Amino acid sequence: MEKYITVTGASYYYGMKPLCAGVVIKCVKEPGNEYDGEAIRVEMPYLGLVGYVANSPRTCANGTMSAGRIYDTVGDSFFARVLFTTQTKVIARVLEAAAADIEEMFDELSRTFYACGTSGDEALPEDDASSPEDER
Repeated sequence: MEKYITVTGASYYYGMKPLCAGVVIKCVKEPGNEYDGEAIRVEMPYLGLVGYVANSPRTCANGTMSAGRIYDTVGDSFFARVLFTTQTKVIARVLEAAAADIEEMFDELSRTFYACGTSGDEALPEDDASSPEDER
């Protein structure tokens, strides 16, 4: 069974822009969180904390699992791929592949992080930080 999650709170960190479709995010349980014993933080390469997995009916989008529902079905950390965003929420699919494979993919995606919006197959050259807008 595929699992979907809602990521909220992005506006408190870096906004929605880094969380574009196709990006892989790392979700890490945060058992010591003073506000929520089932908190799951969402991290991205270079940025660190970018939000949390939603854990209330008010913040959890229909058809997605709350942090409380998914907490006991995943390890201490897991990965998800962003499918789409709304103005305030990010919807992501939990990746079920072996953690080592995903960790390797996550590290590779870290190198192409600022190529947000690509399919993940192509990457910006490491020495060329210009964007297509610079070419106008």
